[in-house]
Amino acid sequence: PQARFYMARCVTRCCGRHLLNGSSLSARLRSSSKLSSPPPSSCTSVLQRVAPHRFPRQSFSSGKFAHRGVYAASNSSSMAETPAAAPSRATEAAEGHLPVQKEEIVYKRYLTVYNRTVQYPADSEGQAKAVDYDVVGHPQAEFKYVVVFPFHPKEGGGGEVTILKEYNQGINDLAYCLPTGGFCPKKHKNMEECAAAELSEEAHLCGGEYIRLLPDDHPGIPELKWSRNRFVPYLVIGPETDHNPGGRDFEEIIEEVRRVSISELKQIMFSGEMQTPSVVTAASALEHLTKLGHL
Repeated sequence: PQARFYMARCVTRCCGRHLLNGSSLSARLRSSSKLSSPPPSSCTSVLQRVAPHRFPRQSFSSGKFAHRGVYAASNSSSMAETPAAAPSRATEAAEGHLPVQKEEIVYKRYLTVYNRTVQYPADSEGQAKAVDYDVVGHPQAEFKYVVVFPFHPKEGGGGEVTILKEYNQGINDLAYCLPTGGFCPKKHKNMEECAAAELSEEAHLCGGEYIRLLPDDHPGIPELKWSRNRFVPYLVIGPETDHNPGGRDFEEIIEEVRRVSISELKQIMFSGEMQTPSVVTAASALEHLTKLGHL
């Protein structure tokens, strides 16, 4: 059992990090292990063999493993592998990983709370189970929103960032954040328009160069484990003061809008006083600005 555990860990790392095909994986197994029988013909069958409780056979024929680098087992004697077709991120998000048996709204105001019943795959003993979850989201925003990083470049390099300090009802206190807001299908044609609106309303800025920090087909970064919401981070280079800004939402309390240096921003990011989506957006924007030569 101990040898099987370490073999499972080894194979999992190999498949996940290197996307080995069947032939090269078999060669490594032959040279590094003393299996009593010939090594299997693919990553899939190896994982099923050394750790059936972690990798049931059915999980490799559909779902995430079918298009994330783990190839389906081949019946060919030459052990040639053919990867499954990789659907777009949008398709993957729509299909989901586990079948949903039932979903119903149990509460709705600012947030909507759903009772979702999910069917789990059978375990090694063939026992399946259904699990009820509390799931939250904003259906009125189509479960998506933007976080905007307003960067003000300086001649010779570097620059400043506009940040906010806003009331957070969950902790009943103020916290730092970047301009953030939900997509409104009645007001916004696309996510960039949503980003421009939030920049105007919350930071009183307009214009600049908008850079989406995710691929166009990406549905957005998951907000929370139990949330349907996803956010799209934007970098805006060179925005200017908006002398006719949009109105803020009724429930918003923004007590501070100010520019900070990059070093001060990093201190705030890692102080534990900034909202998580803003920290993620800031990190992505700083990386992109470095690649562009601004930092």
